[in-house]
Amino acid sequence: MCSFILKLNKITVMKTKLNVILTEIYQVTQTIQEKYPQLYQTLNETPIRLDYTRMAIRVEDYRKYLRFLKEQIRVLEHQTHA
Repeated sequence: MCSFILKLNKITVMKTKLNVILTEIYQVTQTIQEKYPQLYQTLNETPIRLDYTRMAIRVEDYRKYLRFLKEQIRVLEHQTHA
């Protein structure tokens, strides 16, 4: 019973982390859409690097995508202010 509860707690923590990351991805995407429409239009064309040896997307995959989005904003801001 105890191992079941531990597994359930781990799943709950992972879901919470994922929800936080997905919320931030949404917010960053909204910022891109509003402030950088030219970048927003290319997001659909941007490949997302996933490890297809696994059959599921991990929380880390979403973290990497979030970092990618933030880096795109930083690059664009640097280009605009240069």
